[in-house]
Amino acid sequence: VRGIPASMQESEIKETIEKFVGIYQKTENVSNDASNSKVINSLVDSGAVPYGKYLNTEEMNHIIDNLFATTNPNYTPSGKTIFTILNFDEIEKLF
Repeated sequence: VRGIPASMQESEIKETIEKFVGIYQKTENVSNDASNSKVINSLVDSGAVPYGKYLNTEEMNHIIDNLFATTNPNYTPSGKTIFTILNFDEIEKLF
């Protein structure tokens, strides 16, 4: 292991790797693309910042910098929208 997500504690590394291996073993009869996708999404989810966790400014900036360094910062690996840019008319419709 060369690095872990900022929100992950060292005590969680073993459990995360065991979870990762378990998911990989369950998907060994699935096509490689589907299997890889499932394993990667699981790994991404395990590294996510827990809901309600307060981050300091440095942690928030690190997440934003990493987000915009990706090839598609608008969506999560599972396809959920991360943010949407609204023009003035769209904002006005919300009120």
